[in-house]
Amino acid sequence: MNNCTTKAQSTHRSPVRAVLVSALALTAILLSPLAGHPAGASTHAASRVSAPAAVTVWDIQTGTEQNHLLAMAAAFNKAHPSTPVQYVWYQADPYKTKLAISVGAHHAPDIFMGWGGGVLQSYVKSGAVVDLTSAIKGDPSWYNRYQPSVLAAATFNGHVYGVPYNESQPEVVIYNKAIFAQYHLSVPTTWPQLLQVTKTLQSHNVIPFAMAGKVIWPEMIIVQYLANRIAGPTALSAIAQQKPGASFNTPAWIKAAQMAQDLAKQNAFENGFAGFDYHAGADAAQLLYAGRTAMMFMGVWEFRLAQDDAPQFAAKNMGFFPVPAVPGGKGSIHDLVGNPANYYSVSADSPHKAAAIAYLKEALNPTFSQQLLTGGSVPPVQGLDLSRVHDPLLTQQVNLLKASSSFQQPVDQLMPPQLAQDFLDLTSSLFALSITSQQFASQMQAKTVAYYASHH
Repeated sequence: MNNCTTKAQSTHRSPVRAVLVSALALTAILLSPLAGHPAGASTHAASRVSAPAAVTVWDIQTGTEQNHLLAMAAAFNKAHPSTPVQYVWYQADPYKTKLAISVGAHHAPDIFMGWGGGVLQSYVKSGAVVDLTSAIKGDPSWYNRYQPSVLAAATFNGHVYGVPYNESQPEVVIYNKAIFAQYHLSVPTTWPQLLQVTKTLQSHNVIPFAMAGKVIWPEMIIVQYLANRIAGPTALSAIAQQKPGASFNTPAWIKAAQMAQDLAKQNAFENGFAGFDYHAGADAAQLLYAGRTAMMFMGVWEFRLAQDDAPQFAAKNMGFFPVPAVPGGKGSIHDLVGNPANYYSVSADSPHKAAAIAYLKEALNPTFSQQLLTGGSVPPVQGLDLSRVHDPLLTQQVNLLKASSSFQQPVDQLMPPQLAQDFLDLTSSLFALSITSQQFASQMQAKTVAYYASHH
């Protein structure tokens, strides 16, 4: 899932959100990294031993995106032969632990990829990451290249510690345009309108939403977005940043949990949704493709998956709309949640900081950005040339990102892994109707307080 086609590679996120690595897996990580090299690199270890001047980059991308990055590196190396860039590739989930260990031991690569948010901020607090602020703001053409809402995920207290280098993947509501047309339904822009669409579909024996409850994170999309819509992006970010008074046990989070749980109470999902998987086994996405459900809370990566799994549906009947606003809420329909991008940061221990920063300037340059766009991805940059884009869904994604007022990462990227798992567990219980919205909020807050008390 790397090339950000699915969540598993785009973060953890993926498709499963928080991944716990066992001791056995950790041993495998330390002993057997998955290496890949640009032309001229003979071994994985060549980064610092046989080529001491090389700038080493750790990354997890695969397929087309890996090839794009290698091409970008080759162009850089041609222009900077004395400090060539060399990639080392890892599998997505083990990479997180490998990087954390390396950063803690002061053996991080010159450049490392990450997801921004809480993990990057923890590295920043430990002094492990180069502050890029003066470099990037000193070059307006570089700084102004990116969408501000996306650069924010790697910016802390006004200082920039990472730059986006690949596509953005907001989470949205995907819908079947044919079903909406059949029942004369308009795209909803408010939550009450969405509930009315749900009732109309049910009156015609159409299941409103497909839900992959087995992996839980699609349920989490709903809870997080509702909190965002009710209280604004700070509903979660203030908690992640441990700001005074920030809490899950607030009216906004209780209301968000209640509204999300109401969907389950109203049978808005398929029967037995807790047992449905995501692109595996009993696949919830197939219900959407087959017209058995009308909508699905999911990320835009679903479009490319549908092109492979259900090309006719993808070409004719697949549409999307932003998660609707909650009337009276502080959040906006232009506030996004999802994967803003992957980011490159420079290690404070790098002996090649100047060369590493020079390479970061190439991230999402005009040539690379247009390559991504041509391939059906939306890079988080300004001023994209849409003259050769003929896919309306792609154009809609560009406009969605352009209009975004904020772009918040998912809970499992913004919060520490243990708290992310706690949130998942409680969300699962919420949708199973085994806890109330008040219990969800109070228990999540208790776990958050306990975690931070033991992790000073």
